[in-house]
Amino acid sequence: MQCPACQRIVYNRRLATCEWCAAPLPEGIRLSDDERQRLDQPAATVALGGDQAAAAQGGVRCPACQRVVFNRRLAACEWCTAALPTGIRMSVEEMSAIDAGEAAKAEQRRQALRQADQESRAKRLKRLGRRAMGLW
Repeated sequence: MQCPACQRIVYNRRLATCEWCAAPLPEGIRLSDDERQRLDQPAATVALGGDQAAAAQGGVRCPACQRVVFNRRLAACEWCTAALPTGIRMSVEEMSAIDAGEAAKAEQRRQALRQADQESRAKRLKRLGRRAMGLW
């Protein structure tokens, strides 16, 4: 998109005026409110679910700096290091439930790796047994 006044490329469509010549930009070039809101949404929101997604969309902000609180486990804001109120931080129960779920997933991964290792050992032993018998 180009500025109609100076014909230079408009890099920031959020602005109401051209960055180069300060001429007002027409509505068709500027971002709509819906587009602005969608772009302001953090990329991490896509990967989050439930309450965390709502928090990342702007539901939970630091009272001191007004930035989104991404890690509710911490007692202080990651941006300004101000203490977060207890209502914003995760409760001990929430953290332990998440930790238990992560521990269960880790145990499933370990079991799958053990099983794959046992299967590969069995195949290797079978192959070695065939070689010893001269069948390979």
